[in-house]
Amino acid sequence: MPGSAGESYELYFEGSGVFFCNSPWNLPLAIFAGHLLTALVAGHTVIAKSAEQASLVTGRAAHP
Repeated sequence: MPGSAGESYELYFEGSGVFFCNSPWNLPLAIFAGHLLTALVAGHTVIAKSAEQASLVTGRAAHP
């Protein structure tokens, strides 16, 4: 990017690693989707695990 008075600026994006999302049983879809989408938009790799009691809800959200 051009700068003033001979200065130059560099802009780059870089993910900061792996993000683990562990969904609770009481709000499985809201918290799961919020954490998962935020991490993906930021460029992270995501490992997601749903609560045992809510596996059908989060599984359906991941594979509509």
